[in-house]
Amino acid sequence: HVLSDIWVVKASELGVTDNTIHSRTHLGHILKPGDSVLGYALGDSNVNDPNFDKLDPSQVPDVILVKKFYGDKSARRRQRIWKLKHLAEEDTNLSTGNNDYQEFLDDLEEDPALRQNVNIFRDHSKPTIPVDTDDMDDPHAPHITLEEMLDDMNIEDEEMEEVE
Repeated sequence: HVLSDIWVVKASELGVTDNTIHSRTHLGHILKPGDSVLGYALGDSNVNDPNFDKLDPSQVPDVILVKKFYGDKSARRRQRIWKLKHLAEEDTNLSTGNNDYQEFLDDLEEDPALRQNVNIFRDHSKPTIPVDTDDMDDPHAPHITLEEMLDDMNIEDEEMEEVE
């Protein structure tokens, strides 16, 4: 992590006002000028906590940045050329479970440390990775490389002859 001074503008105020907010963040190694970021606006929040009220207001940041926002998740999901193996499950509450699963896949894609102990397999039903960065929607969006993927194995139990 790299500690950096940054100036951000709320998405709702972008182009309307020049109200920039200064903050320090641990995301200095990830963020570039023009990037979108998710965070908490403490300056606009209503905190009902006596411990928070005891803090010196000059020591409380106006915003706390949490993570970089990489844009349209549906486009990234369509370009995803990998999959995870999982056990078949019952179809209970399918929409919530699918959303949670897709969010988990997004987190895996964005965090190399998280996917370190996860077996990721190449999905042969999807097209290959674009060779030229011009073919990609966002060349800076996180992606999993072919080196990190495992080849899909099919292990089938075949009947063997009895040996006398």
